[in-house]
Amino acid sequence: MANPPPWQSCLWATYSSPNSLITIGQEALAVLHDNTIHFTDLKTRNKLFYNIDNPAVGLGARNIAGHYSLPMFAYSETVIRPSIHIVRYPDMHKLFQLHSKSVVSYVDIIFSNNDLLIALSGFPDYTFRIWNCRTGNLLVEVATGIKCSSYAVHCSSRTWPMIMQYSKFDKAIVFWEMHYSAEAMKLHEISRIQLQKSNLLSTQFSMCSLDDVMYVVNDFGVVFSVEVAQFFLLRQWGTTFSNQEQPQAYSLYPHKHGLMVTCVNSVTLITRKRNLWTVEWVLKDLQVPIRKIVSNFAGETYVADDVGSLYQLQTGNYSSTLVDFSVSNYRVEDFAVLKGVKEENLLVLTRDNYLCAIEIIHNTKYSSLHIPEGACVASHNSLPYAAVGTHDGKVYFTSFEKLRSPVIVHVMEADKHGIAYIRLMNQIGLVKNKHNDYKEMVVDFKNEHFQLVVPLLSPSAKRLLSFFLIDQEYALSFVCRDESEFGMPFSDEMCIVTWHSEQRVVHRRSFNLPKNYRNITLIQVVNRDHVELAALAMDSFQLDLFVVKHAKSLFLMRSLNTVHIAHLSGVTGSRNLITYDVSTLMIHFRHHKRSTKPYVVCRKLYSSYSQRLIRQLKEIYNSKYLVVLLESGCLKVTRLFSLTDNLRENIELLEEPVELELQRESFTPSMASFAKHAISQESYELRANIDKRLAELAAEVSALIDYDIAVTGKTQGIYRKFCLNYNWLNQLNMEARKVCEYEHNSLVESILDKSRIRDWIKNLITRNTAKISVKVRAIFTNNAFENYSLGKVEKELMDLFDLFRFQDFEGFEEEEETDENVTQKELAVTGSAALGLPGDEVVEDVEEIVVAKKKRKLYQIVGKVFEHLMAEDFQMQDINWVTANQLYNQDIKFKVLLDVPCREEFNKYFEEVRQYKEEIMSNILGTNASLTHIYNDMNIMLKLLGLKTFTPAKLTVPTLMNDEVLERIMTVDDSEIKAINRRAKKAVVSDKKHGRLLLWSFDFWIRALNTMMDGVLEKLWEEEIKKTPPEPEFMSKRQPHEYTLEDQKLFRLYEETLRLLQEDRNKYLRILNANEHKTNELKNSYIHKFNEHCAQMAVLKLKYDFALKHFRVRLLGMKMTFYQRVNLRETIADLSTETNKANEYTNRYVKLIEFFEKSVADIKQDMEALNARDKSIERQFKGSFLANIPTYTHELSKLFRRRPKMQQRSFQSALVCSEVAARLAHKSRFNFPLPVEVEEYFNNLKLLDDSRNAPHQLDAKYWDQFVRLRRQKIENELKIKAQGFHLTDSQEKLNNSITDLNNLRGLKQQMISETDRLSSSYFNTVQNQRLELVLPMGQVETTIGGSMKNLSNCILMNIDDINDVNNLIKKAGAKKLRTMQRLAVFRRQVLYKEWEHKMYRANIDYLKYMLQVIEKCKVTSEFLQLLRKWKKVKEERTKLMRIGGIEQIIEQRVTAYRKNLERINEKITLCKDQLIEVKRKNQAINRSIDEVKVDVAMFSANRDTLLEEKLQRERNESMEKVKRYSFLINEVRQDYAHILELKTILELQRLRTFPTLGPPPDDCGEPLP
Repeated sequence: MANPPPWQSCLWATYSSPNSLITIGQEALAVLHDNTIHFTDLKTRNKLFYNIDNPAVGLGARNIAGHYSLPMFAYSETVIRPSIHIVRYPDMHKLFQLHSKSVVSYVDIIFSNNDLLIALSGFPDYTFRIWNCRTGNLLVEVATGIKCSSYAVHCSSRTWPMIMQYSKFDKAIVFWEMHYSAEAMKLHEISRIQLQKSNLLSTQFSMCSLDDVMYVVNDFGVVFSVEVAQFFLLRQWGTTFSNQEQPQAYSLYPHKHGLMVTCVNSVTLITRKRNLWTVEWVLKDLQVPIRKIVSNFAGETYVADDVGSLYQLQTGNYSSTLVDFSVSNYRVEDFAVLKGVKEENLLVLTRDNYLCAIEIIHNTKYSSLHIPEGACVASHNSLPYAAVGTHDGKVYFTSFEKLRSPVIVHVMEADKHGIAYIRLMNQIGLVKNKHNDYKEMVVDFKNEHFQLVVPLLSPSAKRLLSFFLIDQEYALSFVCRDESEFGMPFSDEMCIVTWHSEQRVVHRRSFNLPKNYRNITLIQVVNRDHVELAALAMDSFQLDLFVVKHAKSLFLMRSLNTVHIAHLSGVTGSRNLITYDVSTLMIHFRHHKRSTKPYVVCRKLYSSYSQRLIRQLKEIYNSKYLVVLLESGCLKVTRLFSLTDNLRENIELLEEPVELELQRESFTPSMASFAKHAISQESYELRANIDKRLAELAAEVSALIDYDIAVTGKTQGIYRKFCLNYNWLNQLNMEARKVCEYEHNSLVESILDKSRIRDWIKNLITRNTAKISVKVRAIFTNNAFENYSLGKVEKELMDLFDLFRFQDFEGFEEEEETDENVTQKELAVTGSAALGLPGDEVVEDVEEIVVAKKKRKLYQIVGKVFEHLMAEDFQMQDINWVTANQLYNQDIKFKVLLDVPCREEFNKYFEEVRQYKEEIMSNILGTNASLTHIYNDMNIMLKLLGLKTFTPAKLTVPTLMNDEVLERIMTVDDSEIKAINRRAKKAVVSDKKHGRLLLWSFDFWIRALNTMMDGVLEKLWEEEIKKTPPEPEFMSKRQPHEYTLEDQKLFRLYEETLRLLQEDRNKYLRILNANEHKTNELKNSYIHKFNEHCAQMAVLKLKYDFALKHFRVRLLGMKMTFYQRVNLRETIADLSTETNKANEYTNRYVKLIEFFEKSVADIKQDMEALNARDKSIERQFKGSFLANIPTYTHELSKLFRRRPKMQQRSFQSALVCSEVAARLAHKSRFNFPLPVEVEEYFNNLKLLDDSRNAPHQLDAKYWDQFVRLRRQKIENELKIKAQGFHLTDSQEKLNNSITDLNNLRGLKQQMISETDRLSSSYFNTVQNQRLELVLPMGQVETTIGGSMKNLSNCILMNIDDINDVNNLIKKAGAKKLRTMQRLAVFRRQVLYKEWEHKMYRANIDYLKYMLQVIEKCKVTSEFLQLLRKWKKVKEERTKLMRIGGIEQIIEQRVTAYRKNLERINEKITLCKDQLIEVKRKNQAINRSIDEVKVDVAMFSANRDTLLEEKLQRERNESMEKVKRYSFLINEVRQDYAHILELKTILELQRLRTFPTLGPPPDDCGEPLP
């Protein structure tokens, strides 16, 4: 039985590639995916699926193209050496099959608007092949060598279109054009545009053609047109409504007379009106993502979204809407077969998180449920239930008992890692997560009982490949023993797991598999004692069949070597087995008449001939349907027809079955119960009694604790007292110890964390730092300065420089004098002695010469680095640093030899100042201690003297800020570290440390020392005067009058002692005041002295900074100049390349224009031949019919000129005219599809040819001859019309090429001028030197009327040099003035002599002329009479001079003039009469001229204009050549005359400039002084 038609094998599919959307005339839309073309009829909106998977229709489909106006499409195969099939829609009749042996694959194919099919092949040549799709002839074959991807070719709408090829790999657009001549057709590359970064093209649909102009849109929404011979992009329009600053993918499509600019969620239509682009309408914020837009011949526009669903764009004048057209596509995540219902249904989980129930045969969606983050779906083995796993670890249990209204029964939190696979069997469910771990659950839909239980199938440490639930207490699992493998998952061990819920024991039997298997499927379960499995070995073609018998033993029954051409990647099946690899599906029959053994006979189901990633495959409903889920999300449902043809046989590898040995057997107790048990009433009573006893015990314990608190008043220790004799107290203590240990460890970890963070921050800071900058602040002020930070990179650079500085790094200069310098000095001194010059002057001159010749030692440092930097010689810049290597060397030397040493030098000063500050601060602290002691003693003295004490002001104590101490900078505070702090409270810690603090206190040791050394220490006077002598005892016991002599003596001694003590205290108080003043002055002097030193160091830091930045600015300026030169050189080189490219294109255009002219001439010659044939047909008609049948002359003439009705819209292309002309005279052998209007034209022509339209009683033989002759006439007219279209296109192309050539020449001239400008800029940059002005410190004075000047063209010079130059200029000016005066006098003399010479020459010439006149004169008789009557004549003249003689003469003259005037008036009247007669004659002549014009018009209507144009063009060309020749001759003559004139002027100038070169003339006098 033959294969069914290809469009009947696929029932439906859920996804198609939107980028492949095409239109097929006005009939349908088509989209390609997975070798299946999805057709959508525009009238009925029905879908057809065209499978391309067999040799009859093609071996796969890689590209698809549809004709713009005709109902046909083409596709290319995916195999090597592919063919292109051209098929007619809708009967799917194959028109042509185009072959090419040298093609590996096709990248893109496209139809032109006429009869061309353009195909671009792939690697390695990327060749253009262009066929005539009417005849199937190959017209052009050109190898481009430009790497391209799909959808990279676009073409214009002309008869011979312009082809645009885009390469996203080379970032270039290449333009090609076809050229036609009588000999052959050629394809030429006319230009190439290299895209810049600002013209990024993210999609292949960023280009299109409109009205034969190519347009491009970049990723910023800017539309460009290709101008100037396609040599650059000219901006036309840019998006204004988009607020996105980042680039995004834009596409460009033609629509009627405008362009549609689209991105993912917006569409804009722009049209060109009056050379300006205007926005007609905008669609923004679309909910449908736009992937591609197409328009057909009728102007209808359709849109494809990201899944291939189709929408129609209905447009108006100023608005548009997007409406649904065929919205049925979606992406599928997983699917399952729904059991337990009458209909054949599938459960489909979409990537939009919907679970849908779909009828298979008609693709009818019954219902849908929203499942958030759905990942996988599984159906029940016998009931209409399903479970859906999600990415967030939930399981949704659903019921489809009511197919059109399903419900979610239960939602379970199963796993946090997400669900990857689910299996349901009766009341058991298995769930595998994304880490290949599994969980088991009890599933009871009827009682709505769902529960997770303990895993049983395999150890959790092993990776699980797959599992199968055979029965409620019977499962198979396949695991991997090798835990170190992380490649492709496989299985090398199988476990047979059985369990009994009553015994609660899991029985596990493990078998080692003979191979590593990548995929295993369950074939058939006859009963639980006989289970069949099929397994695929890793990286092989083998298929192994296993049988599990009685849930105890495992047998390898068969091993087959399949006929796949690639390694197997999957296996599935129900009645038969289906295996697949990356491109092929094979079905292996379980029973077949050709073999008694199962699975030996096989057949190829499908071959994509390209890579195809299958995610899931199922053969359902007893091999009736095949459901394939691809990785792209496309779900395809196809029928499995009769499979009796093209059978093959697998190879048997195993002769006899092999029983595998049991490796391990284990029994594991399980707490799982897969049955639902009811809790008895006794169990409820027992639980209630336990709760009651616990409550009574809690009440007793609370009462005891309250009693103990009330009696003892203590709230601590009561639990220990109460629990002293209980056994569980020990356990409680152990737990408490564990908690304490945990807290202790946590505290230690916190401390370690904090120390780690501190160390990490410190290491992070000091990793690349050798010296961290710190500050030194002035005391009690805000002034501060800091040192330089040094990096380790600079230190490493210094070490590297030390290694290589003696190699080729422009080594250091020597200080010693060279032998050459010494020799120069000696020679100079010797020469001066010979000339008698003074010795001191000679030595100075010699030293200047030697210093000028000696190379400056810029990097040989003697003394301090700062002084070397600020030296006068070093401040001068070197003009010899021009190359990149020199600049790099100078930069390295500056960093290594100057920058880092200068910083280190200042850092030494900084360290000295920092140490000095520490000394000053210690001195200030000493003065503060002295002042404190003085203030204490002063208060003591004042108190002893009975005076009022005072409270001294708080002393200022200098401290170091945080940025002055490196340890504080590097120390991390707790506020900076978010670590857990489990330390004890500060109050508790301070109480514990109080005792230690007392021992560590300073007062404690002083008191202890006084106690130990009392009576031994030296007694000071200051301490003694603080003591008051004790009052005598008798003064307290007796009155003064009762004193004895001894008492009085003692009393006087006591008073003297008090007086002396009072004086000593006053004296000590004065000493203390003086000491206080001196100490304050000393403290202030310390502070002032350090602050002054700090200010000096700050100024020094500024000087160091200036010195370093000064040289750095110099280097940066030199680098800037250098890189400016580099950029100019690169730009000039690029412009030179572009100019050469323009020259090449110019030459190409010249050749192309010559080729075009030849093509136009050939077409005109063909038209002349057709016109001649048309006239011959006219003559044949007149000779055959009008002459032989005179009775039907009028009727036959009308019928001969009669034509069927023709719609001009359908006959506006050379393709249709040529095809109709070919089918008029004879039936065409090609089944080329034509529009409906053309078919109507043929029908009307047949009606005209009918014998019923013949004149009455005309012979049938004459009528047949008349019909054939009329058809020849119509055929010739259509050919002339088609040739006219060709001529129009060719002439238009010729004019466009000439315009492009002129534009290209203009662009070339612009590039040449730009190159000249840049070259001059480069020379200026090379010649000019950077000027550096260093202003010394001081006052810069400017005048009030001064103004700013541009110093770009100035240089800096010494004032002495300027004065010397000015003096030289003055002297030269004076000499020049004297010379000019002498020259002026000499010129006057020369001019005078020349004038005299000319005057003498003129007199001589006049005399010669008069002499000749006199010699030629002859004395006649009249002259003799005059001489004789001379006296009489003289008298008449004297009479005239008398009074009245002149008036008489005047009257006579007036009378004569009046007579003459009358004669003239008479002549004028005569002339007027003659004019009237001439006008009458002119009117007659005008009438004759009009008649001549009519005759001329008739003649011009019948004349051969082409020949006249040719002759006129030749005459014009010859005239142009003559004009050009005469113009060049005149220009040469003018140039030659100008050269002679310039030579003469130059000679005169030379004579005037050097007048004394020749001897003066003899007649010239002496020059004036």
